[in-house]
Amino acid sequence: MPVPDKLPLRKHTVRTIGHFMVPKKEPKLYVSDAIIAGTGPTITNAHSGKWSVRVTLTYDESIAMIEVTATDKKIGTADKWIDIATVGIDSGTAAITTIPSTRSDLKKSITVTANGVTSMSGFGDGGYKVETLTKNKKTIGVRIEFINPTDWDENQESRQFAKKMRTLYKLSRKLRKKTTTAKTKRKIDKEYGDILKTLIKKTS
Repeated sequence: MPVPDKLPLRKHTVRTIGHFMVPKKEPKLYVSDAIIAGTGPTITNAHSGKWSVRVTLTYDESIAMIEVTATDKKIGTADKWIDIATVGIDSGTAAITTIPSTRSDLKKSITVTANGVTSMSGFGDGGYKVETLTKNKKTIGVRIEFINPTDWDENQESRQFAKKMRTLYKLSRKLRKKTTTAKTKRKIDKEYGDILKTLIKKTS
């Protein structure tokens, strides 16, 4: 009885959704609950100028991460994200903004304004990791991680396993319907059971 070795999986996606400006006069970024100011760190050494906003979505469109980065090509690149703090979320919404956030500008699950980005938090209220990128003593990237990438992998593996089991069961039922003898039906059931045991063993 054939069972697919590989199934197409819906993977997480990363999208650039807008831009905002960090002013030269006060190059700060406030990471906080979108309605309750001061629940997370204040970045006081942000690179001034244009910043881009990216969102990472899980395969079911939950917001896994919001990330803002300076777009100035003269800066160069920095590859290492550093865990600097935790942001507390009590309103189910988070913000990375150039001014302290005291209200939600959300028009949908994530919104970019002239002051930064406001977003629904992936798992709702709680404490979430804040990471930064630094180059020449200037912060050039900030992100909030709501859902860990390993959670995506585990969810995809579970989905793949469940789909294989459903496919296998449907195949065995179809074969059973096509036969009239009890002996052949028992043979199909045994084959189905053997493949199922192998499948479980491979994923455990």
